[in-house]
Amino acid sequence: MIPDFEVEVRRVYELGELTDDLTAEDVAVGFTNHEGYECMGLPAWSEVEACLVEEAEILARSGASTASDGIAEVMNAICEHDDVGHAELMQEFRWNDPGAAGLVLALSAAGTATFYSCRGGVPGEHHSKYPRVGLVPDAGRARLIARLAESASCGIRQYGGGWYLYARSVADFHRLAHLVLEHRDDFDNMPPPGWANGLDDALARLDGE
Repeated sequence: MIPDFEVEVRRVYELGELTDDLTAEDVAVGFTNHEGYECMGLPAWSEVEACLVEEAEILARSGASTASDGIAEVMNAICEHDDVGHAELMQEFRWNDPGAAGLVLALSAAGTATFYSCRGGVPGEHHSKYPRVGLVPDAGRARLIARLAESASCGIRQYGGGWYLYARSVADFHRLAHLVLEHRDDFDNMPPPGWANGLDDALARLDGE
């Protein structure tokens, strides 16, 4: 089965308090204390589509499992059967958890700076107790994401200048990722975030170090 988590879903945020001064260097290097999270850059929508196809397959198999954490069972089975295939799959997910990966890529393609993702689970095995994705959107993107989050039964908590999206189930995250993808034209028609200018160069410099 796909785990469900007991968390009250609410949307509490202040658009005027969102950080609006991130630079390309900030986003490339990382601007929070979440160690190990790598910048997603600005992936193409085609990458989002490919990720969601793979993620849907994992979630379908997980939902059919009788294990309390079907996602873990499915991913472990893939790794035991074909560790190279598992590594390629995780690369498709950009090394984010299945169930959170699609949303992270969709939000990144939409022009938000993501900084955290976890599908949630038992403390010690997972950083978060329930599915969470961290991002910094500009006000225009935030308004649309908030509307889509409500449609997908996902919550929003604001911490300083950023947001955490959260949900009772990664199935809700997967649904939200599809909604973001469906509204790609709306996101693409918004002015690019300030940090997008020079991001590729900043990432290239990091790769060369």
